[in-house]
Formats: sequence, C-alpha cells, structure tokens
Amino acid sequence: MNESIMLKWVLYYYDLGLAIIPVKAKTPLVRWKEYQTIRATKEQLIEWWDQWPDADIGCITGKITGRLVLDIDGPEGAESVKGLDIPKTPSVRTRRGVQYHFAWPTVDIDKTTLAGVLKGVDCRGIGGYVKLPPSKCTDGTLYEWFPDRGIHEVLLAPAPQWLIDKLSEKRTQISDTSYSQKTEDHWLSDTLEGVGLGERHEALLKVSGYYFNCMHPDVALQHIREWNKKNNPPIPDNELDEQLTDLQKRFQNGEYDSKYLLEAKSFKLITAEEVVTNYAGRIDYLVEGLIPIGTSLIFGGWQGLGKTFVATDLVIEIARKKGSGRWLDSFTTKHGPVIYIDNEMGGNLTSYRLKQLLGPKGLTPNDLDLRYSIRNRIKFTNEKHYSKLIKEISAIRPVLVIMDSFASCHTLDENQSKDMRHFFDDLIAPICDQYKCTVMLVDHEGKGIAGIHQQGSKRLRGSGAKGDAVDSMISLDWQNGDLLFEHSKPRYQKKHDPFKIEIQDVSGGIKVVNVGYVPMETK
Repeated sequence: MNESIMLKWVLYYYDLGLAIIPVKAKTPLVRWKEYQTIRATKEQLIEWWDQWPDADIGCITGKITGRLVLDIDGPEGAESVKGLDIPKTPSVRTRRGVQYHFAWPTVDIDKTTLAGVLKGVDCRGIGGYVKLPPSKCTDGTLYEWFPDRGIHEVLLAPAPQWLIDKLSEKRTQISDTSYSQKTEDHWLSDTLEGVGLGERHEALLKVSGYYFNCMHPDVALQHIREWNKKNNPPIPDNELDEQLTDLQKRFQNGEYDSKYLLEAKSFKLITAEEVVTNYAGRIDYLVEGLIPIGTSLIFGGWQGLGKTFVATDLVIEIARKKGSGRWLDSFTTKHGPVIYIDNEMGGNLTSYRLKQLLGPKGLTPNDLDLRYSIRNRIKFTNEKHYSKLIKEISAIRPVLVIMDSFASCHTLDENQSKDMRHFFDDLIAPICDQYKCTVMLVDHEGKGIAGIHQQGSKRLRGSGAKGDAVDSMISLDWQNGDLLFEHSKPRYQKKHDPFKIEIQDVSGGIKVVNVGYVPMETK
C-alpha cells in the first residue's frame, strides 16, 4: 500500500470523527488504552504513519466513535445470523466475512465487546477496535467497504434489537456464574484450556506476558505454540509467528507490560573496593559545579521567561572553538561539539536569536562546533528517529545534546511514572553512558501556586518520577520582578546558590548576565 494513500485514508477517517490507531496484523503498535477515551491528534497520526508507513488502520469502537461493530466470521457466522434482521449500515468485507458498523446503543449495556455472541459472531464496543479499509487481511487481500454501504454512502443504522438482547443475555449469564467474583489467577487456568475465535488475541497477550516472565524465551515460545493448538480454531502458524516476534520484542522493551512480567536483567555484585577503584574520578563537569558530563538534565521554567535564550547562550560557550568559555561570566565550561534539536521554533527565529547572542561575544557562526535540527519533530520514542540520532551522535561525539522541548520529543504520558522511567532509563541514560555526553531537555513548567515560591523540582509538570529519574535540574522563575536562576536538583554535588539573571539589549545584540546572588534569608 502506497504510504501517501494510506495516510490519506487515516486523515479522512480522522476528519469523520473516528479514533484511529496503527495496527500490525492483529496487534496495536501503540499503547492504546488512553485512546479509548481521547482521540489521537492529527499530528500524532502523521507521526505514527511516518514511523510505520505500512501499518493497518485500527478504529476504536465504543462511545468515543459512537459505533458498535458486529463481526461475522466464516460460513458458521453467516449461518448463525441467517434470518436475523441486519439493517443497511456501513459494512466492511473481510477475508472470511463481514463487519457491520451500527450506531452506539441508547440503552446501557455492561458488556459490549464480546466474543461468541453467536457461533462465529463477535461484537466490538467499549475496549475494542476493528480494522478499516484499506488494511490488509492475513492472506494479503484488503479490507473493503461494500459498494453500496461505504462509510461515506450510508448513515449508521441503530443496532438491531436482537443484538442488544444477546448482549444483555450474555451479561446476565456472566453475572449468574459469579464471574466477577473470580480471583485474578483464574484467567490463567481457564485460558490455557484454549479460547474461541474472537478471544485469541487478548488471550495471546496474557499468555505471552506470563510465559516470557516465567522461563527462557525459547521455552516460552514452545509453550505458547502448544497452547495455541488448544484454541478453536488455532491461530494460523504464519500469523502466530509474526505476532510472537512482535510481542516478545514489545514485552522485553517495556512497550507492553504484564503483572507477570518482571525485568530480568543480569547483574554482577562487586566489592566496595572495586566500586572505588573502577569509578574513581568518574564525576567531571561540562559546566563547573553545575552540570556533570554524561548526565541527563532538565532546564525548566514556565513559558515566556527566556529559557531558549539562556540555553542558546550556554550552547555558544560550550560549542565555541576559541576563547575561555565562561557561562554567565560565572561558570567555567568544557568545549566540544553540540547538537541542538529544535522541535518548536522555525529557522528564522533560531537564526535571529543565535546572531543576537553571538554579536556581543565577538563571535560568528563559523566559530562554533554546533549542529542544529530545525523543526524535524524528532521523537526519542520513534525507533527510526532514535536510531538516526544515535548514528549522528556516534559520528559527531557531542559533549552536549539539547532537546527543545521535552514535551515535543516523545509520545509518552508524562503523568505515568512507568513512562517517565522508561524515557530516562531506557532512552536517555544509554546515550549519556555510552557516548559520555550530557542530554539537556528544555521543559515548560507549571506556574506553581500564586504567591508561593516553589523550587523548580516542585513545579515540574507530570509524574514525580520525571524529576526523580533525571540527574540534574536547573530552572528559571520570575520572583518579585527578578528572573531567578535556580539549581533545583543536583545528584552529584551540592546545590549551587540561586542568583538573578537579566537578558539585556546591548550594542550589537543581546547578552545574558548574572546580576547577583540572592541573599541567604530570601532564598
């Protein structure tokens, strides 16, 4: 499928109000629980299909899209609905059957995503999704809208009453068997006995999470294949192998999680003497007493305080090929190549700020060992972007990589501690450790509590794990008419005293100046 055509369909469905996610075979390529209640943005969809141009198009079902989908599979499913009323509604031809899209019911139903409503018949509602044309079937053919029942040709019909009755009936049966009273471990013994057609994918996720944690991956794969033989029908071998390859990678990378999946990293204990010997002299500074080499750093402050001016001033002092390199006339800096990833500002504004700061220093762009990425929307969580960035870092060997801004460089949830730990531990720390460069993330803070001064670490947006995981924090805050520079969090040294700075218009441009330390009693 041509990339541009697939993306056009994605954006077409988005404009119709559908909630879209990328899918490979029958596996979502993103953590999609949050998108059951909030639609992905158009920008997010473009990034996803840039990362996975051949991804199939998944449509979240339920209240968010206002649709309930009936999935008829094979001759058995066709026989089950024979004689039942199915009104004319948008309908998709699949490899073995048909998917009928109905309007969301006006009555409350507890369970709307259910396998086996009838033999060979499943229903997708809250917590479910279906693939939309022109996604691929398992045999390589494409999903297609029926000629006279396309999404653009006919309105959603109300769900037929017999389907509403069947869903209500299934809810009652579940209640009568005290299903909700089962312990969490009952699912395992039940699932290992095999599941039906509409339950296989969810069961595969659970079983994989269980086995990959309990045993060597090769043994786990053998057990999963044996389990699959008990399913009715089993997942086809070629489809199973493709899904298992993807699932194993995702579980091991932390993209999927399971209550049974524990991190199993090998480790070796060393003596106290070895610690002192092996790591002697490890702490060195990019900016003396403030920013250690080979660490992660958040430079925070709420929008409009001049973070980018101050950050660019720091970049110039580090990237300059000549001169002493004292930042803010206060801190001695190391010199070396710098990579500045500017995801937010256009080239004209970046050029203006750089020239304004270079002028008073008597420098030109040729005096800097500095490389920019301008509005390329680099994402650390995009596998292609990340690998290209690592390639550049490996070739250039920068002492500093700046990402402006933090919010623009990932697709994770900053309110989830698990996501922030993954970002800093699995994406940033390897860069710092392997290439001995500092990674600085320019971050927009909240404004805190009116009238009450809070340290920068307290003003961070999102999960507290974000501040816990990063090595250092510096931040700007507007206090009593002064721009305050704070060393909010140090991991390797004592906090530096806060001081006031000014961004001054001077002859030839702009200068960032330290104008005095804050008296002890007012810190």
